Formats: sequence, structure tokens, C-alpha cells
Amino acid sequence: MNWNAISSRVVTARLELVRRGQRRSDGPEAVKVYSSLWCACAPTAKAPARIKEGFFSDLYSALDLIPDGDILVVLGDLMQE
Repeated sequence: MNWNAISSRVVTARLELVRRGQRRSDGPEAVKVYSSLWCACAPTAKAPARIKEGFFSDLYSALDLIPDGDILVVLGDLMQE
């Protein structure tokens, strides 16, 4: 597992999962599958515009880091009031 703190509001982690493939005559084949987890905490609606823009910029930066084929799981509070 590796993780990356994009900012104080956005953290990502990448987990390696193993899934068994279809049965074959020489036994099941293990297939590696990866899951990218995001944990994000949005600024409040009353936060200054630069804070909100920085948060969304951080989200887009984190999205660029996720490899194709990963299972993406998003956690956190994205609608703080």
C-alpha cells in the first residue's frame, strides 16, 4: 500500500488486491487488481474563494494520479455547510 497527502484536505491511497481468476487445468490464476481510495474534506461554503478553488484543484491533481483500471473509492465530506 502506498499513500499520498495531496493537501491537508485530500489524501489518496492505493491498495493492491488479489483476485482469483477462472479455474484452469493447471490451477487458478491470481490476477492483481488495484483500488485507489480518496479521502477528502471540502471547505465550508463560507470559506474564501481561494480555499475552495485550491480544494478543487487538489481533487483534479489527485484524479490525474489514478491509473486506468483502478477501482476508485471516494470517502469524506464533500458538502460541508
